[in-house]
Amino acid sequence: YRFIVAFPVSNLLVCRSRSLANRDMAALDAPMLFVVLLVSFCKETVAPGGWTEDRTPDRPQYQAMAQFVYFKQKPHLRGDDGFTFLVTQARWKVLIGILYQLGFIIFRNDMIVEKCIATVFLPPPARPPRGAVVNKFWCR
Repeated sequence: YRFIVAFPVSNLLVCRSRSLANRDMAALDAPMLFVVLLVSFCKETVAPGGWTEDRTPDRPQYQAMAQFVYFKQKPHLRGDDGFTFLVTQARWKVLIGILYQLGFIIFRNDMIVEKCIATVFLPPPARPPRGAVVNKFWCR
C-alpha cells in the first residue's frame, strides 16, 4: 500500500510506503517536508510569470541600461548634458536570452524630465554578436 500526500501550493505529489515502521516514517518525513518547503518557496519567489524582482534596482548596471534605452529611443537628446537616471523597478526573466523590465525616472539638472518603462532583450552570448533590443518603451 502507498500513502499519497498532495501539496496544492507547490503542485507536488509525494508517495511513501505504508509498510514502513513509524520510526522510519519520521526519518523520511523531515527531508520530504524540507523538499516540499523548498519547492514552494522557490515557486513563490518567481511566481508572477517567471519574473525575478531585484530588490535594489538603482544599480550602475540598470542605470546604464536605462540610459542606453532612453538615448536609443530619443537620439536627439544624446549630446545634452545633465541627465541622471534613477531606476525604481528592475526585474528579469530568462528566456533564450534575458528579458529585462525597467522602470526609471530621468532627471535633468535635478528636475524630473520623464518617467519611463522599458522592456529590453539581451541575446545570449553564444549567438552572433548583436546588441540589446528594446521591445517596449513608454514615457510620460
